[in-house]
Amino acid sequence: MPEKKMDCTFCQPDEDLNARIINRGKSIFTFLSNPRFRRHHLLVVPNEHYVGEDAMNSDILGKIMYEAKSWANVVDFGYGAVVTQKSQPRQPENGIKIDHAHFHVWPRTKQDEQNGIVIPAPQSFDDFFVPSNEKERIELDEDIQRNKRELRLLFLRKKGMPWPDIWALMEKEHSRGTS
Repeated sequence: MPEKKMDCTFCQPDEDLNARIINRGKSIFTFLSNPRFRRHHLLVVPNEHYVGEDAMNSDILGKIMYEAKSWANVVDFGYGAVVTQKSQPRQPENGIKIDHAHFHVWPRTKQDEQNGIVIPAPQSFDDFFVPSNEKERIELDEDIQRNKRELRLLFLRKKGMPWPDIWALMEKEHSRGTS
């Protein structure tokens, strides 16, 4: 059975990554990527360290796919959503190298090509993930919290909860300071 690696971003999530988690289960977790990369872009990750999907048993792979497809349904705004898997480490020149298997949930937009999703490639890790000053950090945190609230609303609505009940729940949470 795989174990957690001490030097892996997904095995040992820091405070910033933990703040982006929107669903955590016994064997997988889902978190919001940087909204500046693509709004409502999610990653579904096994809790244990797997380098690729071939190393996963069918149970864990099934849980990941079910979670990814469920969120793909939530972030489908009329143009569809795509689930992709990245088991290969990123190119070393862009500064992003995560060998922990993860699945992306990409909402499609009307600007996407008809036969394939257009995914912007960051020039470096810092371009999308590291704020350069306190003001940018606060703006990024606000973007993340806004995206998390929007996803929660969309999730509840897709599950059939009526809008008045959703708004009442959100108002109740806001008054308690838990939104």
